[in-house]
Amino acid sequence: MLQSGRVAFGAMETVVFGKPAAEIVAEEARRRGAERVFLMVSGTLNRTTEEIARVRRALGNRFAGLFDHMPPHTPRNAVIEAAEMAREAGADLIVTVGGGSTTDGAKEALIADADAALYEAKRTGKNRTVQAHLRATNVTGAG
Repeated sequence: MLQSGRVAFGAMETVVFGKPAAEIVAEEARRRGAERVFLMVSGTLNRTTEEIARVRRALGNRFAGLFDHMPPHTPRNAVIEAAEMAREAGADLIVTVGGGSTTDGAKEALIADADAALYEAKRTGKNRTVQAHLRATNVTGAG
């Protein structure tokens, strides 16, 4: 039996290639006006290569913190931990470097941040608005 369906992919904002990942991340943070960049990265990349250290150095004082232990399948408790760490670091941008679970975790952390802002607005009273502060970008194929 033949199945049919449709998959719609969102537009990719930017693809940058031919430059080191550290340079790309630092340029993207500047372009977006980010002052506090929180990295969500592959633990393997962080522990076995110099790539994440290069990204940290390239960010300089914009580097706000790092989460490098997202388990496979992006469990809820790890997402909440990462979101809390990013909030506590005062992050205004999350950058992911690594595979699917790390990137999925960053997307879910953004949702958690928006959810926290919603509850803060409700707590402060009717007709209030509280802005969620996190944004995200992804770097793949580090090197």
